[in-house]
Amino acid sequence: ADRSQRSREKPAPGGSGKAAASASGRSFEEAYRELEETVRRLEEGNLRLEESIALFERCVELLKYCQGLLDKAELRVKALLPTEEGPRLVDYPLEEGE
Repeated sequence: ADRSQRSREKPAPGGSGKAAASASGRSFEEAYRELEETVRRLEEGNLRLEESIALFERCVELLKYCQGLLDKAELRVKALLPTEEGPRLVDYPLEEGE
C-alpha cells in the first residue's frame, strides 16, 4: 500500500487514536478483559507494524488504568485493617461509578 492509501486507513480497533475509547470510567473487569483481548491479538502476530504499535499503546493505557484501580483498592483494604493502636478510622469516599 502506498502512503496515501495508508493515511486513509482506519486506526486499528482498540488503538490509541482519538477514536479509541478511553479506559477511564470503565470497571476493572471491563478494562482487564479488553487488555487480555488486546494482548491476545498482539501475540497472534498477524498485524501490520502500525496496528501493532497502536495495540501496544492501548495495552499500556489499560495496564496503567487497571494498576491505578488496584492501588486504590489496596489503600481501601489497608484502611480497614487494624493497627497496633487499634482500628483505622480513615474514610475513602467512593468515586462515581464505584
